[in-house]
Order: sequence, then C-alpha cells, then structure tokens
Amino acid sequence: FPTETPQPAATTVSVPSRVHGRLAVSAAGLSDVQALWLAGYRAFSGPPEYEAHFIERVIPCESGWHLDPGNPAYRGLMQWHPGSWASASARTGLTDWLDPYAQGAAAAVWVRLTVPGEQWPTCWWR
Repeated sequence: FPTETPQPAATTVSVPSRVHGRLAVSAAGLSDVQALWLAGYRAFSGPPEYEAHFIERVIPCESGWHLDPGNPAYRGLMQWHPGSWASASARTGLTDWLDPYAQGAAAAVWVRLTVPGEQWPTCWWR
C-alpha cells in the first residue's frame, strides 16, 4: 500500500469507452464524483477488471452515484456497512466517507481483501 496519501488526479482520468467489453477509462464525461472515485480506486491499485462493473452496475445500483443516499444504516456511494468502512478506510488512512476519492481507495483495498460478490450481494450480480 502507498506510504503517502495519493492526491486525486481528476484532470487525468477520462470518460469510459469500451475496449473489448471493458472500460478503457480515459475521464472526459465522467462526473466529478465518478472521476474522483476512479482516481482513488486506481491510486490504491484497485483491480482494473472490476472498474467497469463498479462504475456501471454496483454504484448506480447501491446509491445512484449520490454521496449520501440517505440510508442511516449504510454509508456513501457503495452503501458501506460501518464496520466494513472502518476496516477498509483504516488501511488507506482516508476516513471521510463523503469523499468519493476515499471511497474509491477503500473499494480498491476491500475488493482485494474480500469476495466482491459477497460484499455487495444485491448489486454485484445485476
């Protein structure tokens, strides 16, 4: 894991475009929230094979890309359980669950530590 907290590079991340059915993300066209999430995910070495799935399926299903969709039991874009968020964000050092960059970073860490389909069971399989 990085020893320094990477900073968002929203200007270098571009719009999703399809290459062999996967995102070849280049960021023009992503919203600021999406670009920041993707920058955090990449900065913390999130597996590229899951990028498109998170961006196109999991996050739209979990929160509709709303930072705080209003569910008091879960947090943020990916509707993190508070315990899961605490574990993942402790590994990144980025603990603000309203920060899309921090959420992307946490997702990158969490997806490597767990079975993704078990963490987002409803939305992962849509």
